[in-house]
Parts: sequence; structure tokens; C-alpha cells
Amino acid sequence: MKKLSEIIDVESFQRTSKKSHWSNSSFDFLKLIRQWPEIIGPKLSEHTIPLKNHQQQLTILTSHPVYSQELSYLEETIKKKIFKVFPDLNGQVKRIKFYVNEKFFHEQKQDLLTRAHKKPASKEEKISFHPHDPKYIKLKKRALKEFESVEDEALKETLISLFIQNHFLD
Repeated sequence: MKKLSEIIDVESFQRTSKKSHWSNSSFDFLKLIRQWPEIIGPKLSEHTIPLKNHQQQLTILTSHPVYSQELSYLEETIKKKIFKVFPDLNGQVKRIKFYVNEKFFHEQKQDLLTRAHKKPASKEEKISFHPHDPKYIKLKKRALKEFESVEDEALKETLISLFIQNHFLD
């Protein structure tokens, strides 16, 4: 079974998510992941990781509700630190949302960090998914059931997309 980090790539992620797009097409989101410890600090970076930037809202995945709650009070300070390292994001991130999912956090954090430090995949390695492929349809149904309790629609779409990408190659 392939890990999410083995198949995710920013360009294919942009293509597969109809409503999701990066606010700034020249921004390298994986660079934000790589520099996250510098921005948030080494201790907090062990329990948090940027998940997505959608509609001027940066979503941070946390390992525990306490981190989400406490960091929400520091939203403005965190944005200032992000803008100091990534000035192009000033105006592109207006809000930070903290999302708690301990299982997803522990399963994916190391994989995302590994991916952030790898070179981008070549064009030959990219895989496309056709929405009428029976395997795609089956996986989408499973993903819809798996994430039916997620209230944030944008996050739900992202998780469904990642689920399909992760399981399509099995």
C-alpha cells in the first residue's frame, strides 16, 4: 500500500480538486511545510503541520485539541511570522483554521515531511484519474462514507481527493 506522500504532488492536487486551488500559483506549499519549524518553533512543529491554503484560509492540522485551541489565540502572531518568511502570502492568508485529527496527523505527518524534502516527480511519474473509471467510482463512494462526518466542505473535498489518490494505486 502506497503512502500519501508517495503520490501527492502539488500540480496533480491542483488538477484533481475542482474547487480547491492555491491562492498564489507560484507559491510552493511544500516549502511552507519544510520551514514550518522555523515559523512556529521546534516544539509546536512536532504537533502541528500546514494542511492546505484555500480561499485565503490556511488550515493547520494538529495532533490534539489543546494545540488547536491555544494556537487559535496566537493566530495574528503566527500570520506575522508566516509573512516574514513568505512575504508573497501577505494578503493571500487572511485566516488560520486549526483542524484536529490525531489519527490522520500521526499517520501522515512524517510522510508529508518526507515528501516536502523530495524532488518533484517527473512528468512520467504523474498519474491521472478518470472520474468514470470503476475503481475511481468505488473509491469515491468509500471516501464519501469515510468522511461524511467532516463538516467543512472544502476540507472534506480535500480529504476525499487524498483518499482516492492514496488508494487508487493499490
